Amino acid sequence: MIRGKPLVGFPMQYSHDGRYLLYRTRATDGRWDIWALSVLETRDPVPVATSPDYDERVAQFSPDSRFIAYESNPTGQFEIYVRPFGPGTAGRPVPVTSGGGSQPRWRRESKGDLELFYVAPDSYLMSVTIKVGPGDGAIAINQPKRLFAVPIISTVQGGTFFEYDVSADGNRFLVNTFVEHPPAPISLILNRRPLQ
Repeated sequence: MIRGKPLVGFPMQYSHDGRYLLYRTRATDGRWDIWALSVLETRDPVPVATSPDYDERVAQFSPDSRFIAYESNPTGQFEIYVRPFGPGTAGRPVPVTSGGGSQPRWRRESKGDLELFYVAPDSYLMSVTIKVGPGDGAIAINQPKRLFAVPIISTVQGGTFFEYDVSADGNRFLVNTFVEHPPAPISLILNRRPLQ
């Protein structure tokens, strides 16, 4: 319940200043939308990324809480987008990927440029630097870099949860990965006598 209203949603993250809770919820037609709730003021939830035509899901606040990175599928596959966040903030989503992506995570310690990580469809962890301009905060997306393979089930394939985390300095990663087990040998028994 939020202020007496029922809420069916899945919390994703508090903003780093502790003022907002970012969550996703399902619309009546089954699409995912992203909303934010002020935890300090008695306001109704604020739509962050809601479209009648496609899904928005799996979102994260930037370290300064000025931007949101999230997944959406207006192109037919899930891509990563970044858009400004804040009361009265207007801004169009800026695409970060063009060949698919999932599970965006920000490096939390940043001096100057922002760094965003995500999982590519080929299960490689990617890094991209995002430059924020002075004044209006216009952003420019640099060319993504491949880091290393992460054998996880990517949310591009239908999941809605994070399967890795990044240290604050962006140098270490904790990955929920599959452990390979050698297949058990198969035994074929011929002409076995039935038990009596």
